[in-house]
Amino acid sequence: MEYMTYLIRVIMLLSLLLFFVKSKKWALSSPIKLLGLFVLLSILTELTSSLLSYYGYNNLWLLHLYTLLEFLLLSFIYRSLLFEKGSRRDNFTLLLLGISLLVICNSLFLQPINTFNTYAKITTNLCLIFLAIQFLFVAYLGETKLSSIKKTWKVVNAGVLLYFSGSLFVFMFSQYLLDALEWEEWNGIWLYNLFLNCFFQLAILLGLFWYTSEE
Repeated sequence: MEYMTYLIRVIMLLSLLLFFVKSKKWALSSPIKLLGLFVLLSILTELTSSLLSYYGYNNLWLLHLYTLLEFLLLSFIYRSLLFEKGSRRDNFTLLLLGISLLVICNSLFLQPINTFNTYAKITTNLCLIFLAIQFLFVAYLGETKLSSIKKTWKVVNAGVLLYFSGSLFVFMFSQYLLDALEWEEWNGIWLYNLFLNCFFQLAILLGLFWYTSEE
């Protein structure tokens, strides 16, 4: 499991490096800048979590913060891809802010920051799955058709759909699994989640690699 964790970190660092290389070469679009911020957020969260764990501090509060920022960054990427400027985009922004408020309220009143925020993770995962599916409809059936959807966003969307669909069930049944399974069996479940995350990070890396100034 440690090897998978290290592999994910290496992929994230490569993605960040590639993002900086691309940013020097081209003026990046808004969605790709958000994707770069998401990679930076993932790296900082991973490193901070590891340091806290190494020194024996509770790092679950990071999951609460990361869940909120992850949801906002990815959702605003989809907002740029799916909605033109106008009332629909404004309404979508209000919806995102409303869901973010629910995530914050969950951390304040339902699941304190020293515990797993399973309710928030389930909610945000479902929202991101819905957005990924909506992107597929736009890409294949919408007015833009597949030809105008660039390779970067096709592969990133595939990563989002697979990772958040798979990890949804991990968080949905996490408390039951923790109580029902032995530690070795739980490690197997978490390894499955790491594998999904590895695929997601690879999708981001490939998306950044294929990014061109026209996207």
